[in-house]
Amino acid sequence: MASHDTTLFDPKEIFGRQVAHYQKGRVMLETPEVGRWLAHMKVPPDSAVADVAAGTGNLTVPLAKLGYQVTAIEPNDAMRGALADRLQVEGITTVAIKPGTAEKLPLEDQSVHLIGVANALHWFDPAKAKPEMRRALAPSGWLLGLSSIISPDAEITQKLHAVLTKECPDYSEAPTQFASTRQSHVDRYIEAYITPSFYEKNQPVIHFSFERFIAYLASISSLADWMSGPTSRDAALASMERFFHQHEEDGEIPLTWDMVVAAGEL
Repeated sequence: MASHDTTLFDPKEIFGRQVAHYQKGRVMLETPEVGRWLAHMKVPPDSAVADVAAGTGNLTVPLAKLGYQVTAIEPNDAMRGALADRLQVEGITTVAIKPGTAEKLPLEDQSVHLIGVANALHWFDPAKAKPEMRRALAPSGWLLGLSSIISPDAEITQKLHAVLTKECPDYSEAPTQFASTRQSHVDRYIEAYITPSFYEKNQPVIHFSFERFIAYLASISSLADWMSGPTSRDAALASMERFFHQHEEDGEIPLTWDMVVAAGEL
């Protein structure tokens, strides 16, 4: 069995670990695709927009590259720091990074034409976030929700779900991450905010190296402690390494993703 980089499993402060996992493991959005979505919504270039729960900038960076005036709102200090570092590397100087949440946006009334949320709607309280978003959006402003998860219908996902349910206590007790009944974050939560007038779903197959596969799993909240905890990480790494080698193709594991985009006026 090949030897793999295990540096992501060093016992560090939890948010520092999550930043590294997000940067290495999450699927990145392509700028042309984001541009196509916004063109459909007729959000004019150079408009003021907000990325809420921006994380390390998966949506922020494409929006900025397209010429939008982006305010990236993120409650976590470490995530904001990683986003600032990424923007510097990318040579992007037009993004305002602010602490805040969907329930208390650091935005003026009617100040943005679009609020984008990537893989985070499930963390919000709709009863508080919806009126707050309405306050910040200009008339006829849009809410854009995005979700990317490994497809619950794929055979390999179901096998992974069975292993994780058996071996990870937090995962088995949490709402099922990859169960066949699980809908995407957008499908489950967007209806609390809007009736989408734009909806798109595709299922790309993305090949992950072992290190990226581990980083993706460790970025999932119900797996983070098991994957990175000082008493469990060695067993978790061994278990996922066995799974990887059972399913790898030329050193990578093929994962089918459900990529969902939904948008509508709020």
